[in-house]
Amino acid sequence: MGLIRKQYEKTMDKQTNNKDKNSSVKIKSIKSELLITMLSISVVLTLGIILCVSTILSKYYDNEINSKNEMLSKLISKNVSSFMDTAYKVTEDLAYNSEVREGSKDTKEKVLKETKDRNPYFELLYMQDEKGMQTGRSSGDLADRSDRWWFSQAKSSLSSFVSKSYYSASSKNPVTSIFVPLVEDNKFVGVMGSDINLEKLQEVVSEYSDEASGRYSFIIDGEGVVVAHPNTEVIEELYNYKNQTRTTGVKEGNPKEEPIEVSDGLKEIIAQLMAGNDGSTKYKENGQNYYASYTNIKLDGNSLNWSVITVQKESSAKAIINNITEISLIAGLIILLAAAAVIMYVSKRISMPIIEISNLLSIASTGDFTVKSSTRAKNEIKLLGESFNEMMSKVSALLIETKDLTHDMKESSAILAEKSQETTNVARDINITSQEIAQGASNQASGAEESARLGEDMRGEFNQLEEKTNLMINESINSSKAIANGINKVQDLKEKAQTTISIVEKTQGNIESLSDKSKNIENILGVLKGIAEQTQLLALNASIEAARAGEAGKGFAVVATEIQKLSQNSAVSTKNIAEIILNIKQDILSSVSDMKKVKEVSMDQFVSVNEVNEAFNSITQATDTITTAIDYMGSFVEEMNDKNEQVVNSINNIAAISEETAACSQEVTASIQTQTEAILEVSQEVEKLKEKAERLEMEVDKFKI
Repeated sequence: MGLIRKQYEKTMDKQTNNKDKNSSVKIKSIKSELLITMLSISVVLTLGIILCVSTILSKYYDNEINSKNEMLSKLISKNVSSFMDTAYKVTEDLAYNSEVREGSKDTKEKVLKETKDRNPYFELLYMQDEKGMQTGRSSGDLADRSDRWWFSQAKSSLSSFVSKSYYSASSKNPVTSIFVPLVEDNKFVGVMGSDINLEKLQEVVSEYSDEASGRYSFIIDGEGVVVAHPNTEVIEELYNYKNQTRTTGVKEGNPKEEPIEVSDGLKEIIAQLMAGNDGSTKYKENGQNYYASYTNIKLDGNSLNWSVITVQKESSAKAIINNITEISLIAGLIILLAAAAVIMYVSKRISMPIIEISNLLSIASTGDFTVKSSTRAKNEIKLLGESFNEMMSKVSALLIETKDLTHDMKESSAILAEKSQETTNVARDINITSQEIAQGASNQASGAEESARLGEDMRGEFNQLEEKTNLMINESINSSKAIANGINKVQDLKEKAQTTISIVEKTQGNIESLSDKSKNIENILGVLKGIAEQTQLLALNASIEAARAGEAGKGFAVVATEIQKLSQNSAVSTKNIAEIILNIKQDILSSVSDMKKVKEVSMDQFVSVNEVNEAFNSITQATDTITTAIDYMGSFVEEMNDKNEQVVNSINNIAAISEETAACSQEVTASIQTQTEAILEVSQEVEKLKEKAERLEMEVDKFKI
């Protein structure tokens, strides 16, 4: 009983402390944790998808931009190569034309002029002999050009070549020259030269430049000098990206070379081109990022390769990606809002039944067993609610039976106390009678007559003593029956307590079974997670194969990407469900803890019932002692009655008999005193039993059933 009261007071103290704590500390609910966790995952997932899409698009457009720029560079390279090849073949044909080589001055001039008219990109055509003297020109006067560098190179190399470009002050366009040595019997006999106006190349560059997309192309010769560029100033000032110089004052006839600043990225491009390499790269200039694709232009003869470079601003090239990113962000926000609504609904569906059962357990821990779960869930939570209701019903029924048994025990204790009081009164009467007998025996020694008279009196006293002794025996028998009835009631109460413990253990087993089922769900989720990961790997392989297939695999690549997204979403959802199952397991563990508390209370009650049973056993032992003493007293009274007859019949022996009677009276007095003490012990035990029954009844009344 004391343990039950302590447990109840401890529970009430915990409830009070929890109320005080809840006034200053907000306890996180399962709903809040689910909402925060799933929203966080949704935000991370959405941002991750947007970032992934943006990254994929960025890489895709990087490849697309480089591919288009490379294609454009190669196209321009092909056009320039075709243009220069045509000019080279015309010059070469003139070099081996008999009229040009052997004809008169007028004939040469006529042929050269007609050729120039048919090919307007030629600015000047001329023939020179082995000494450097011009022998024919398409226009202008003949002159000695033996001092020119290109004449020396043609004479020494005996190979055709294209000269470096230069700016023509007369045509205001970049110009280059083609030289074809004239060789007979391995001897240099002259050179055929053509000056080519590169305005056509400028037209090509302008045609493929697009200001809207930030793309333009330019051409440099084998020395690094720009020969075609959308910005004519670069051409007019002969920008040389290899030497990092420009030449000003060309138009005024006062050329002056000045240094220019070339970005590291452009330097690397020029170096790659000078090494004969093609490719694409990305570089930074004046705070702007640029894509660049570069291609060599192979020229006929023993000539340095020219190059075409296509440049495009990253900001202009990726404008569409920025638009897609903005649209993705808006779509992501809409998805997040929709996900938040769904998550709130699902969180409420999952958390409300668990919170309800948790609150009901808290109420039950205060002693109120009238609460019932009304959850409508259709899963393991429903089984938990049904088990909770069954437990409450059985505990309430047990408490009602305990209360009835306690009341019966209280009434039996009251009856036993009353009988013990009557037995005590009888013992007092017997004690008084014994004292009177002792007194009579003493007086009997004074005289024979008095002894005879007292003998007669003693007969009546002994009869009265025998009647009271029989009455005590009957009362002892009734007390034994009442005690036996109390023991039966206590034994019944003990069996009910054991039944309660069995019910609590069964409920605890059901909850643990529910925990095992949640582990099975975790195993299933692990399988789903593996399937999602395998699907994601297959989608990745499909994307790689689609990329290898090029244009034909683009449609399949989109499908593979969607599958990959779906597998990623499945993996995330599986992880979310696993976290929810973990929370449910934690709540189940909390329910197990509460069931342990209920079991402890039942065990305390069981201990108290055992204490009452032990008290009844003590009363039984005391009653047996009283019964033995009364039997002994009855035998002794019969013996004294016989002695009294001897006193009456043998007056001569009255003195001896009186002394014997006095001695026997003293023994009877001592025996009655022992019996009285035993009866008092029985009364004390009965009072203790009554107090314990009242305390047990008070403890049971504290429960609401």
